[in-house]
Amino acid sequence: MVHGDLGEPAVHLLLAWAHWLRGIPVICMGQYRRAGARPLITAFKPRWHRFFQGLVLYNEQEYQRYCTTYNFNRIKTTYLNNGLEQYPLPPTSAHLESRRLNGPFMCLGRLEPKNRFDLAVRAYILYRQLGGRRKLLIIGDGSSRAKLQAYGPIEGLHFIGALYGDALNSYLSHAFALIHPFGLGLTINSAFGHGCPVICCRDPDVHMPEFWVWHEHHNGIGFSPEGDDRQLSLALSDSLMAVDRLDQPGYAAMSQSATQAVHGMTTHHMTKRVLHLFKRVLMRHPPHVSDSVLSKAALKTHS
Repeated sequence: MVHGDLGEPAVHLLLAWAHWLRGIPVICMGQYRRAGARPLITAFKPRWHRFFQGLVLYNEQEYQRYCTTYNFNRIKTTYLNNGLEQYPLPPTSAHLESRRLNGPFMCLGRLEPKNRFDLAVRAYILYRQLGGRRKLLIIGDGSSRAKLQAYGPIEGLHFIGALYGDALNSYLSHAFALIHPFGLGLTINSAFGHGCPVICCRDPDVHMPEFWVWHEHHNGIGFSPEGDDRQLSLALSDSLMAVDRLDQPGYAAMSQSATQAVHGMTTHHMTKRVLHLFKRVLMRHPPHVSDSVLSKAALKTHS
């Protein structure tokens, strides 16, 4: 199994070896698109993926597109649906009401330029000026931290640093909503697993493939990607106010939709799908060469 990166010479060499040795199936793990990818590369990917005897796509949406639009064989294709090992129990009605009344906004992820957490800070400043009273907790670390801290001190804004495991889950279980302007990826699973609505740009092309589970007004509120930084900050602050004004039934419905969106997206289910694909591919393409030849071929691709 290889990562099907078009720009990786080792993958091209491995495919050539497999073709020469005849009967060695090569399975590709790839994705149709990624945040900021060039349209021409994205359009070419389905053609490139046909060179492999098996294909593991990033999510179910990409899988359905490949099988219906590009006529990929479902026997040779599956998907990951990248998720977590285990999700918490859905929040109770009383817990949700406590979060709606007192929970903070949260930014969670690497503090890197691509995520544009600077827009979140600027939007939060506007939110406070408009009378908003929630806190904003920024959890994570990275190269943009100093730039973000330079906006302060700002009342209600707190930098928590990087957290993992139970400590992170404790914060997520009390958060009102997650703010992740751009570059949203696996963080959405953590937020949705705790029933946290997500506020972000509504354009899927500025996010990672995990974004496909997000649906505006069902489990989050979005803003348009159009305009300069000032306009984006204004649009995002409007989204913060919109979520902040949700009543108890509206917030509970959005939280429930978030939880349902990632139901079944666990590492256990992901592993089962990939193992079943391996078995199907090997049944159709049993290897006809010895283990020693396979080992030599693998070594040459990494030399």
